[in-house]
Amino acid sequence: MEYIILVITFTLFIIIAKDLAHHKKKNPVLK
Repeated sequence: MEYIILVITFTLFIIIAKDLAHHKKKNPVLK
């Protein structure tokens, strides 16, 4: 059942994207 892998990947992507956005707000100097 590949849809489970897709859901997990999508969830991880959202978490990472939120984390990167949070770091950008915290440290504007970092790219």
